[in-house]
Amino acid sequence: MITFNLFIEEVKKKKPDIVFWIGDSAPNTDSVVEGKDKTRYFKRIAEAFREAEFVGKVYGVLGSHECYPPSQFNVFNESEERWLTEEFAKALKHWYTEDAYNTTKKYGYFSQLYKNTKLRIIGLNTQANDYKNVYLISNATDPLRQIAWLEQELSKSEVNHESVMILGHVGPQSLRGATCNCAMTRSLVL
Repeated sequence: MITFNLFIEEVKKKKPDIVFWIGDSAPNTDSVVEGKDKTRYFKRIAEAFREAEFVGKVYGVLGSHECYPPSQFNVFNESEERWLTEEFAKALKHWYTEDAYNTTKKYGYFSQLYKNTKLRIIGLNTQANDYKNVYLISNATDPLRQIAWLEQELSKSEVNHESVMILGHVGPQSLRGATCNCAMTRSLVL
């Protein structure tokens, strides 16, 4: 947390308009923190932004280390992962619209216009694209209906002449040399 505390001090000094939080708030080691205990890290980070009276916006996505075990997110059973998506949504509620809060709470992804602009911020739940996620082995389709949702959001943005920034934790795998036949990778890369 020392590095994060130094970051918060810089935020207080520089007062940025926006912060992108792209996950892995919990430690990288499996043995240190287990299960629902991992939520305490992102809750503390959100609390630190609020305590710093940060007036900008914070947009966040889940990292692979928030999951328990790391990189394992059951994309086929939303209710099994609800403990994680609900707590993450609650941590970010201060900065999110009701719609962004609700989709984060249910699926772990969101779309929101940045205040008084034509910039749409889209945060993806890239656990549905993580080649380490064993839940994708049997079926690498679009289990969270995220690709269809993303296509809708991008079409809507195009019609409304909005610029779009897409946030994610795990990038398209074929760009990183890994092999993943996930629907998200095929949609984003091809």
